[in-house]
Amino acid sequence: GDIGDASAVPALLEALKDRYEYVRSSAAEALGKIGEKLRVVNRDGRGVELIADSSVSEIVPALISVLNDSKEYVREVVREALKKWQVSPDNPQFIALEKETQVPVNWEIALLRASLYFEKNDYEQSLSLAHKVFEQAKTQKRARFQLLATWQVIKSHLEQQQADKALQSIKIASDLIEHQFAYRDYNKIKNAASTTYLLSGKAYLHLNQSEKAEESFESALEALQREKKRFYQKNDALEAQIRFGLGNSRIQRGKEDLQTGIQLVEEKHIEDKETLKERNKALEKYIYLEIADGNEEEAYQLLEKYQLNLLKQEFDKLGVQFSNPEKQKAMEELKGLQEREESLEQELAQARGGENPDKEKLEKLQQEKESVQRQYKQRVQEFYRQFPEIANLVKVKPLSLERIKEHLPNDTMLLQYLVTDQTLYIFGLNSERLFIETVAISRAKLGEQIQRLSKGIQNEADSKAVLSELYGELIAPIEQKLKGSHKLGIIPSKELHYVPFQALMNQGHYLVEKYSVFYLVSASILDVMGETPVSYEKVLALGNADGSLKLGCLN
Repeated sequence: GDIGDASAVPALLEALKDRYEYVRSSAAEALGKIGEKLRVVNRDGRGVELIADSSVSEIVPALISVLNDSKEYVREVVREALKKWQVSPDNPQFIALEKETQVPVNWEIALLRASLYFEKNDYEQSLSLAHKVFEQAKTQKRARFQLLATWQVIKSHLEQQQADKALQSIKIASDLIEHQFAYRDYNKIKNAASTTYLLSGKAYLHLNQSEKAEESFESALEALQREKKRFYQKNDALEAQIRFGLGNSRIQRGKEDLQTGIQLVEEKHIEDKETLKERNKALEKYIYLEIADGNEEEAYQLLEKYQLNLLKQEFDKLGVQFSNPEKQKAMEELKGLQEREESLEQELAQARGGENPDKEKLEKLQQEKESVQRQYKQRVQEFYRQFPEIANLVKVKPLSLERIKEHLPNDTMLLQYLVTDQTLYIFGLNSERLFIETVAISRAKLGEQIQRLSKGIQNEADSKAVLSELYGELIAPIEQKLKGSHKLGIIPSKELHYVPFQALMNQGHYLVEKYSVFYLVSASILDVMGETPVSYEKVLALGNADGSLKLGCLN
């Protein structure tokens, strides 16, 4: 089940009924992992349908039936598993169970449905359910559920760009924490204060009140440190998000916090999807800040890190395995050391708990953790020496600007693009200089043009019109700076991977008529490529003159 193998489903379904809570929770967690691998949502959105073993179709109903387990920890794991299956919040079994169960189980189910509506961008339904739970919990003076419901309300308001309403709910959450939180409830939400301050900071950012946002994020960080000491439990993903918020609110001073958040993700091997998304946004922001300060070289190094991180993220998501047994073994060893370090951190946190921690055990665990960290650093260095062509898939390490320049012949210019929501940045680099050009075009407009290009591929006039427009945005702004270059190395970003740069048109001529064009995923791979591509006098051209290849034109 832990590796997402559907053949384990019958045994796991049986384990959900086990007498021991640990077995039930472990089975639910494994079924959730299978959901990440195999889910396919029904067309009508009412449930999950899988083209596989018939036993797989029993998973979601079985998980829902365990939502009323007698143990709260088991119910929590089951709720997380159902989120991974992306179950519809309108599932009739959900609704029936919510009506049949008693407090607090019915509230837990309602809040689960609210979070599922939130994931479907149905914020009104999410708000409705969260408000209902809040009012009922308030009547029964159950502060913990009031707080959980309030968080859901705040998130929905923020997504609807209703920061003022979000701040009203944040005031309620703050009052709950400061005045009404019973000790038994507080212990069950270990990041109550830090999460509330984090949401407060996000609301002030929406209102462009950066000073208040900064105060809220700083309070979140302080609360997180207190919570860490009180509960002997770290939350690296939450800390990274707080750091990103601090960075965005401080603008110039935020560089340090953005960098800390980015390093935290890298050093702690955080794989949480939301945190990685925030990390990518933080890198974009960091690049912009360096450009604004005139630090072009630093901006380019960050761009390389950004590009390599995206490449590594895709690699990790695909779970690629190497045919070369030595490479695969080395990758597995590194992963094993990462997992051992994480396990030792958990053991240390548990050992620090209690009234009389075992100092000898703590020292032994700390020494073992430091030993594992040293082994990991040593193996990474060995990996870089042994397999330089894939080393950045293990630990991102961009080439220095000077090293990249050394690989570029005098007649070659690298053009590296960064597409952000409102601006396009073009980085140009040759053996002598670096320049950055800013183009005022949104990602949405570029996407629209690329869609027009793909739809008009069979209409020569339409496609030429779009290719000319794209030339005006991607090449024309830096055309004067290309003088003396005969070869262009293109490193695209996001939607620009779909653009045939060599076919871009200017006054009836294609770009490839003037330059030799080649593509790279990152400038850092030049270190393992050898020489950059060269021009050839002879060309092999393939065509479809008689029309016998029916799909040839489309290809």
